[in-house]
Amino acid sequence: MLRVLDEGGRMAVAVWDACESMPAYAAEIDVLEAIAGKEAADALRAPFVLGKKGELKALFHDAGIDSVEIATHRVPRGSQTSAQWSKQICGDGLPVMGVLLTEVQINRILIGAEQAIRPYLREREPTVFEVSVHIVTGEKR
Repeated sequence: MLRVLDEGGRMAVAVWDACESMPAYAAEIDVLEAIAGKEAADALRAPFVLGKKGELKALFHDAGIDSVEIATHRVPRGSQTSAQWSKQICGDGLPVMGVLLTEVQINRILIGAEQAIRPYLREREPTVFEVSVHIVTGEKR
């Protein structure tokens, strides 16, 4: 991004917040780790590694961005059912990251995740829970 941005140009980037800020994701990761191991869980943790505001701000500043501001927004995230959400993560998301699970593992994860994320769901269909994202803005030096 910086390569194509002129000096003084402004940029904006959306970054997932830390996983700990989204208990439904953290619960899903805990279930995944218990059933499929640390490597599978770490693959699911990967999108959230830039979630700590202080580290994120330093990363952008060190890359040549001034006036770095980070605004965090909590937004609803939904799917048809919690099982469908888990199946999407296990069946679609993890293989993209090189993690392949057996049908037995996926079924165990679906059952465990259904119970684990229930406390974080809103009372309506489709399944809805909150996620948080950071919007990072700044200006190239």
